[in-house]
Amino acid sequence: DWQKARQSAREIGRITRCPEFRNDRALANQPQRAVVSVMSSVAENGARNNHGEPERFLVIARVSCGEVRSQL
Repeated sequence: DWQKARQSAREIGRITRCPEFRNDRALANQPQRAVVSVMSSVAENGARNNHGEPERFLVIARVSCGEVRSQL
């Protein structure tokens, strides 16, 4: 749910401030943007839950999670 996505965003922020990422801002920014996409997709899924498209936004969130995993 959205709270878990928000918690993940905080954790990704912490991780991307580590020295390994500090030298490559582009690499640090990409997982940060992807995890925000996860949060946004989960929130949008909740907002549209009864409008016939709920699975679409969960798929988008899942794809963004895959991006984050590959970049860490």
